[in-house]
Amino acid sequence: MPRNRNRPSFYSGQTRQLLSFLFAAASLLALQAPALAATTFSLTVSPQESTDGVARLTWEAPKNTSIHIQQSRTENFQQAITLYRGNDTGTTITGLKDGTYFFRVGTDTGTKGDIAWEEATQLKVQHHPLTRAFGFFAVGVVVFLATLALIVTGSRRLKGSN
Repeated sequence: MPRNRNRPSFYSGQTRQLLSFLFAAASLLALQAPALAATTFSLTVSPQESTDGVARLTWEAPKNTSIHIQQSRTENFQQAITLYRGNDTGTTITGLKDGTYFFRVGTDTGTKGDIAWEEATQLKVQHHPLTRAFGFFAVGVVVFLATLALIVTGSRRLKGSN
């Protein structure tokens, strides 16, 4: 069958340019994806306001990336404590006293000892007042004694009616 010369071939002009552009874009994206993933972290502190001194830190980081977690009482991390180094994805912190705490996540930059830190996350710890704890204890004692009195008087009435 003779070839139709009026119909453009699949790889003509604009189609060829479009395919070249798509190939170049895909190549650049493939080269940039590992670099972008290596610097993307997400640190979450829950709850953001703790009444018991316990906080759960979770983060997302690329697999097989060694990360660092730091805690500080100041926003500028001048006296920071390194809580964790490794490639886990979460930890629980207990025993925090009243106050404001800051946490940040980072990874080694490859330069001797330099760490690329992400934006800090804040946690406020405010324990329940001691008077409230004693109030709950007192209510518990009253309920316990009332229940005990109800059981004893009910038991006596049951024995007396037999």
